[in-house]
Amino acid sequence: MPRFHNWLQHHRLAAFFVLAYVIAWSSWPVYALGMMPRMEFLPIGPLAAAVIVIGLAEGRAGYKAWGRRFIRWRVGWAWYAVAVCSATTPACRPTEYRSGWPWPHWGGRSPAAGGAAKHS
Repeated sequence: MPRFHNWLQHHRLAAFFVLAYVIAWSSWPVYALGMMPRMEFLPIGPLAAAVIVIGLAEGRAGYKAWGRRFIRWRVGWAWYAVAVCSATTPACRPTEYRSGWPWPHWGGRSPAAGGAAKHS
């Protein structure tokens, strides 16, 4: 274990990228074996990899420093209000929705779920 810990201390970025990729595409082997109906990309991969690498490399002190960086944002209070309120305003909705244009029809399935129209 000390050898792995020493390697991780010097190669955090490489460990993060490898772990993020493995977590994000972890459903591929299950799909390839036919145990899942479709392959899913897991967008939580980078966040999970960051949490794991920080925990293994720095421990509790690393989590505290990471949390402080999340909270400490060096801007005025008005920008905090903009950041919090902007996600709930109609201006953040897609342009097509605000302008009254119709949403694309995918036959009841979203294109992200593999529901693009099939051409015969």
